[in-house]
Amino acid sequence: MRSRKNSLILSRLWRELVNPEKRMELEGPFLSRHLPSPEGSLILDSCLGSGATSVYLLQNGYRVLSNEIDEGMLKEACKYAVERGVSLDTSSLDWRNLSGKFPHPFAEAVLCMGNSLTYLFEKEEQVAALKNFHAILKDRGALIADMRNYPRMLRERERILNNPEAFREFNRHVYCGTDAVPITPLVLEEKEVVLAYSNLQRQESGLLRLYPFGVGEFAGLLLQAGFSKISVFSDYRQGIEENACFFQFVCEK
Repeated sequence: MRSRKNSLILSRLWRELVNPEKRMELEGPFLSRHLPSPEGSLILDSCLGSGATSVYLLQNGYRVLSNEIDEGMLKEACKYAVERGVSLDTSSLDWRNLSGKFPHPFAEAVLCMGNSLTYLFEKEEQVAALKNFHAILKDRGALIADMRNYPRMLRERERILNNPEAFREFNRHVYCGTDAVPITPLVLEEKEVVLAYSNLQRQESGLLRLYPFGVGEFAGLLLQAGFSKISVFSDYRQGIEENACFFQFVCEK
């Protein structure tokens, strides 16, 4: 499913899907509330994606190391950064194998936004990645991560599969361009979700296979990785709201 052709299609669709400026209207202030001041702070954006988060932070005075393992996504994000008047400092490292890649610890914060941990299906790999993020952080540094509200998606599985238009309400805040790039659920199971992303005008479509975390499951992985102080937010508001689109986790080392 993550063939080179599929990855290239997704990289072309992703900025339209995200709508970076719209997304950062809410995500940006949320990050600003939970990150240290820009002076002297170094942030690892572990999953660059469209470039929305890295570009926002650079424009607000942060030093940012932007990591993206997908070649097409990296190219498109760099193009977006140039258009927005900033330059990215990039790497293409696998989260599961960061040992020796960075001086430990070096970052005031690590970001894993945009529902990114969902690409790892094995618990051992999920914990390994989170432990590596923990090792990178300075004392009292923060990991900020998010996940889709998979429990609601699975709870409303039949309604969504029978009426894909109903899935639009699951994509506010983070995927702000679904008018341009509709998302269609193809598989909604306890151990696997498959979503199709399409640009009908260009007749392009790409697929992603995702691991559907539960909220307690995600928090448990963070605890196993060494984070003991974890705050959960629903669409950037503190607490767990069962009908939220996304959950955010702010985790202090």
